[in-house]
Amino acid sequence: MKVLVTGGTGFIGSFVVEALLNDNHEVVIIANSRQLPDYLQSVANRITYFQGDFGETDVLEKALPGCNAVIHLAWSTVPKQTKGVTAYEFSSNINSSIILIEKCIDFAIDKFIFISSGGTVYGLPDHIPVTELHGTNPISNYGLGKLTMEKLLHLYHYTHHINYTVLRVSNAYGERQNLYKNQGVIGVWLKSILQHKKIEIWGDGSVVRDYVYVMDVAAAVISALNLIKGTAVYNIGAGKGYSLNEIITAISNTIGISFEVNYKPSRNFDVPINILSITKAKTEIGYHPTIDLSEGISRTWKWIGEQNIYK
Repeated sequence: MKVLVTGGTGFIGSFVVEALLNDNHEVVIIANSRQLPDYLQSVANRITYFQGDFGETDVLEKALPGCNAVIHLAWSTVPKQTKGVTAYEFSSNINSSIILIEKCIDFAIDKFIFISSGGTVYGLPDHIPVTELHGTNPISNYGLGKLTMEKLLHLYHYTHHINYTVLRVSNAYGERQNLYKNQGVIGVWLKSILQHKKIEIWGDGSVVRDYVYVMDVAAAVISALNLIKGTAVYNIGAGKGYSLNEIITAISNTIGISFEVNYKPSRNFDVPINILSITKAKTEIGYHPTIDLSEGISRTWKWIGEQNIYK
């Protein structure tokens, strides 16, 4: 199968690309980077790469011919962004995504997989764990943007019969995370520890999240690509929740280094608790996360130590 991956040079995207190649798929990438990052150079001869935005018509018309599927990961905002970015969320991500979907229809793409956000699209949960049938009432611009994209796919499926799968991913962590966006507490905190800085926590540390290792996310994408026909929505996470204070304890126990913690005022867009039910994904696509929190932290810590970011 020939697969286009938007954002294929990024954190999750690069692992998806490697998983696709390991599964003998042909890979095309659209990303804004001038060239493939170092960690994809060993497979560069097996990748067709286009620099540009995923909403640029001329780029899509070069990248899409012959493709059977599209995996859409590229997104220009992060959950912590709030005031003043709602218009940008839509002008950048949503407008470009509409162009992408319509070009996929033009080129008769068989499958469209969208990486959504299980941590933000549901909003304040009515029950835990959160199933795919839970109401979607996001309280952040990021979650609103992701949900809007889901609704657009539903619309285009109804009007143009495009087949799509939505993967609502929880809090992914692991190697290759962009440590300079201050997004993703495990990686950001490990970087702070390596630089002998205080860990910063918004609130009292009671916020609970579902943390999933990045390679498990990539495996879920491959399962969805190979098994799903028609339309479907799946939660992809660990199916377990940890408070920020529990993450601190897990980090301390795993790396064996003492560090200071600075508690800051809470933020109104942080959902107090989010744990995803992954029963549907287990049953229908055979998704089973394999890397537990301790092992994932250990791997991430080793990688961060190799990045020359001591200052």
